[in-house]
Amino acid sequence: MGAKTSAASVYGKLSSFRMMGYGLGDAANNFVWGMTSVYLMFFYTDVYGISPAAVASLFLVARFLDAIFDPIIGMIVDKTNSRWGRFRPYLLFGSIPLSVMFVLCFSTPDMGNTGKLVYAYVTYILLGFLYSLVNIPYSAMSPVITQDQRDRTKLMTYRMIFANVATLIVSYATSPLASWFGGDNTAKGYQYTVGLYAIVAIVLLLGCFKSTQERIPIQKEVSTKGGLKTLAKNRPLLLSSFAMMLSGGANTIFFAIPAYYFKYNVGREDLAAYYIPVVLLMGMIGMACVPFVEKRIGKKNTLQLAFLITIVGSVCLYFTSYSSITLIFIFSALIGLTLTVPWVVGWTMAADSVDYGEWKTGVRAEGISYASFSFAQKVATALAGSLSGILLTLTGYVANQAQTVTALHGIAFSLTLAPAILTLGAMVLIFFYNLTDRKYAEIIQELEQRKAQQA
Repeated sequence: MGAKTSAASVYGKLSSFRMMGYGLGDAANNFVWGMTSVYLMFFYTDVYGISPAAVASLFLVARFLDAIFDPIIGMIVDKTNSRWGRFRPYLLFGSIPLSVMFVLCFSTPDMGNTGKLVYAYVTYILLGFLYSLVNIPYSAMSPVITQDQRDRTKLMTYRMIFANVATLIVSYATSPLASWFGGDNTAKGYQYTVGLYAIVAIVLLLGCFKSTQERIPIQKEVSTKGGLKTLAKNRPLLLSSFAMMLSGGANTIFFAIPAYYFKYNVGREDLAAYYIPVVLLMGMIGMACVPFVEKRIGKKNTLQLAFLITIVGSVCLYFTSYSSITLIFIFSALIGLTLTVPWVVGWTMAADSVDYGEWKTGVRAEGISYASFSFAQKVATALAGSLSGILLTLTGYVANQAQTVTALHGIAFSLTLAPAILTLGAMVLIFFYNLTDRKYAEIIQELEQRKAQQA
């Protein structure tokens, strides 16, 4: 009997209900992550009155602290053993603290400039800590939900589609809701809108807790030394983490630049409002296709194909005339179709690498493994965001002015070739990824044999 069949027969195929239930968790996370990513900087500078330079420093400090928080949280998760399992308790008990801090982060207590900055530091850093406390165990739960490769791919597809839906809602409902709740009081509008999102996030996280099961038994508590050992020896995890860091950076830059591109290069600022929905909707179509493509050509080839299409689309977009609106949207839709595919395949690879680590070292360390993967994503977001600003500055961009030819090239380069270069780097790393579907099947079979011998 093959390993994949064995895994499915021992633990059963995963139902669509369980997959959708798992997806609820990332929808909740993206109400928080999406809102802070898209609106928090504007809220701090234009609503709460903190200087852009101070906000930039705050974000960098927060990412530095993530480098400390995330591995610690991962190791704590690996030591957890409760009647609800190793991972699900964090959804149950973390949902309300996370949502409360989410609201506090978008609140505006009356303070002086120093008080405002201290308040922003405390609430934003605590929000990041609580987000990691929920998101890392949530992500790390997928390897114990199923060991069946096809089910894992479908599970990640549900997760990422639900996450994209939440991001779309946040992107296009926030401004109308803030105006409706607050009227002329922008601060009140944001606070009430975030309060609504926080309630939704609590409901979704509790729904995820209720509808998921940790079906793969935990063999033993993981020591800190054992967790770090399996991480250091886990080549597939390290390669996929660094590849997804580059791919995530490409995503961040690609979504940060369209407003500039349509305002200055195309001269049609109004089109930016249609651009992101088109790209995200194409991304959901691309993610929905992943299980069918991956079944035929495997994870690695699916990811490499997506990278290749993203690169080709980006290069074509770079050479497209600014007046060719139709071609701009066609090539952007092509990029959108594959740009988010790594979100599905990459997280599935992370789940597979946990099994690889257990096979390689005898230690199953979901927490520290997913903490490293999550941290790579956060580093990508922070560095890519800074890179976007650096590229615009180096090419002479000046806000709200007619741009020089060099500045226009800088904007176009940032939207197209910069993500393409990062994607090419990810493609090179995945070339060396050696955990094939055949090898994974052998690993699962051997792990099942070990467990049977120990029983």
